[in-house]
Amino acid sequence: MSKVGTVEVYTKGKVSGKVLLLDLDDTLWDGMLLTCLINNEDIFNIRVSGNMLRIGDCILPLNTGVISLVKELRDKGYSVGIVSHNPPELGLIIEDILSEIGLEYDAIVLSEELGKGEMVKYILESPIEGVVFIDDNPHNLYDVGSTITDIDILIGERYIGITPLSLNLFKLAKSIQEELKSLYTRLE
Repeated sequence: MSKVGTVEVYTKGKVSGKVLLLDLDDTLWDGMLLTCLINNEDIFNIRVSGNMLRIGDCILPLNTGVISLVKELRDKGYSVGIVSHNPPELGLIIEDILSEIGLEYDAIVLSEELGKGEMVKYILESPIEGVVFIDDNPHNLYDVGSTITDIDILIGERYIGITPLSLNLFKLAKSIQEELKSLYTRLE
């Protein structure tokens, strides 16, 4: 864990080339990890049972569509980075959880205080061929999309089911980005 000014950040590893950036809460699993861990005396008892992540007496349903997409893109040569607003102190527990799920990743950054656009700067390394970012929160999608100039596609909650057989995500990017920009304009 490191500090940037007064902001605590957990960061490990780098991603480059074709990059998939992935949120955790309400994206990889349904629910908030921190809520699951509060008042849970058995937080180191982490196991996956079917499509459920069990941490002590807490259960978080796994989003198998996102997990499948991550594995598919990994097989296609993407490096995977985790970008989450979970507390930096949970870094090692999150790494254990990802291991138990069987999700391979190359980099992770956690911060409760930084925006996701700022967070991805900690783990992106040149050369970047393209970036896919999956997050349930439209604000985070916009933040990362406006921070990274070579981002190719943003996948929000509505698009989590998109897994084109060819995984030619770059062709989808323009139409999805235009639709998201239109949505953000209406929200502002």
